[in-house]
Amino acid sequence: PLFVPSSDELAMPKDAEDIVSDSKCHASLTYMPKLADLGYSKDDIASVSTVDARTAMPQNYRGGETFALQRVQDYIWDKDLLKVYFDTRNGMIGSDYSTKFAPWLAH
Repeated sequence: PLFVPSSDELAMPKDAEDIVSDSKCHASLTYMPKLADLGYSKDDIASVSTVDARTAMPQNYRGGETFALQRVQDYIWDKDLLKVYFDTRNGMIGSDYSTKFAPWLAH
């Protein structure tokens, strides 16, 4: 795992609140709206809160470094799929077609 910075190293600039309050957008540094706050219905929220059975992502996909490293371990070492990557990389169905590393690399 990578070095984890301290809270002091990740502290917001002292004038961050002023910058946000002076902006024309409705931003907040202390409040994260829920989907319902943004006008989504209970049905909409339920549909995005469950995993679609048609997904090509690995079973029990989760974000974060720990899960990314587990995917690398699984794809490259446990299943030894790197040797067939060129033949399967453009496949769309199934978690073992392509590496599926993109969501982790995007962050």
